[in-house]
Amino acid sequence: MKKTFIMAALVVIAAMFASCEKEPTALELESLTGEVIVKGYVKFTYYEKDGSTLKAVANKAVASKEIVVLRGMDTDDTPGADAWTEYKVTTDDKGFYEINLPCELGKQIDEVKIQCILSHKTACYDEDGNVVSDVDADFFGEAILAPAAEGNIHEKDVDVAWKVLHGNNGYITPANLSRSPMASISTMSM
Repeated sequence: MKKTFIMAALVVIAAMFASCEKEPTALELESLTGEVIVKGYVKFTYYEKDGSTLKAVANKAVASKEIVVLRGMDTDDTPGADAWTEYKVTTDDKGFYEINLPCELGKQIDEVKIQCILSHKTACYDEDGNVVSDVDADFFGEAILAPAAEGNIHEKDVDVAWKVLHGNNGYITPANLSRSPMASISTMSM
């Protein structure tokens, strides 16, 4: 009877140990997450009619606007980012933004793209060279930061410009406007 009791007690104790989860004994570096802080100012330039010419209204704040921040990581040990994660942040009422991007401790983010798209009225020249006011225009800006080290603060401003050469109804942008194409992103993970 005593042997049966001891055997039953051992079975119960063994079952208790078998059902326990493994206690973590050490922190693994891969499981620790740090962050990269990216912040800056988003501004744009549009044009107003000034007689028969255009007057630039420069460095206007892009206030209270949601912008896209893309974090690019290298996952296959080849140069360049091949996996993208999209984050969104809203600029404040003065055009400033700040975002904390996750990054493994001791690592770096291979590339960060900060993008802003907005619609705004502007003045431009028509095909005959006349100034036309209040034309609806799409503006695009992108700033690229590469690389971004974990634990650091990186400042990057975004200049947003009229993105098309020819708008609706034959309107054209002034010659000094930059024309940044939309970024092509082949892989994006969420």
